Amino acid sequence: MGNMTCIHNIVAVCSVLGLSADEGFILKRTVVPMLAYGAIAAVTGALLLG
Repeated sequence: MGNMTCIHNIVAVCSVLGLSADEGFILKRTVVPMLAYGAIAAVTGALLLG
């Protein structure tokens, strides 16, 4: 999950692809999948430990 929101990775990808000033847009787009992934991991962990 950390790499999804790591600003260094986002800036590196934007520079490689030639995208300028799109870091915020990319970060906003990754928030929802990151939260979904976190929720799935939390539920799975709760089921396995509970």
